[in-house]
Amino acid sequence: MDDENCSVNEEGLVDVRYRGWTEINPMIWTFKDQIVHLNLSFNRLQSLPENIGILRRLKYLNCENNEIDNIPESIGKIRPLREMNLNKNKLIRLPGSIGNCSRLEKLYLNDNCIEMIPKSIGECICLEYVSLRNNRLIELPLSIAKLEKQIKQIDVSYNPNLSTIPEKVQGDSEAIMWILVQSYQKTTEIVTIRQGIKDMSKLIRRKQDSISKTKRDLDQLRGVMRDLEFERDRIMTYLKFRSFRERMRSRMWSFIQQSRELFERQGHKVVAE
Repeated sequence: MDDENCSVNEEGLVDVRYRGWTEINPMIWTFKDQIVHLNLSFNRLQSLPENIGILRRLKYLNCENNEIDNIPESIGKIRPLREMNLNKNKLIRLPGSIGNCSRLEKLYLNDNCIEMIPKSIGECICLEYVSLRNNRLIELPLSIAKLEKQIKQIDVSYNPNLSTIPEKVQGDSEAIMWILVQSYQKTTEIVTIRQGIKDMSKLIRRKQDSISKTKRDLDQLRGVMRDLEFERDRIMTYLKFRSFRERMRSRMWSFIQQSRELFERQGHKVVAE
């Protein structure tokens, strides 16, 4: 591997173009605290290593015209990153950690094989230029709509499978952003309504459970009431019978007394038993 001129200048630039590298020279990492601009374009790199994340001062990364098919998650550790050029590679996807690059302003991904962009792209709050020409995009994440005030140019032309953006406007940044913003707003409203329906359904189920419990409690109380009514009727029947018996006994005693008095008046002698 050619180490000639593998050094960093006063401006923090490491320019290692046209070296025929299939992997990054380990000597690069010795400059990790100095590199501001790393130019790896026009080599034969097949991937970027995880070590790329240790370049904590890196602002400009140029990997154009390589064979890179993967960007490691560690790219999200490079917080100062402002510009990334990955044109003419073999990328299929971007890592979700791209959203951590909150200072990223320019992202060039033309002539790759990218099908999806992660939703986290919406967290790149400084992003102004996005170029995705000649890829295999199926859709754009609606989260890009959150960047409507920052985005100056977005180009997704020559993506024949991109059904969400009509082919005629795939190079029109304003039209693309309008579509994304409208879709984002409608999707947000739909999600809100769905959540409302879900919450109402839960409330109805809770109410139904409460009603069912109340009905069970009511049936139980009715059963207790029937038992109490039955006991009350038994007591009332007993009291009525007892009162009737006392009246009959009183009448019987009165009749005996009257009969005794009648016999005595007639001169009969009544012998008490």
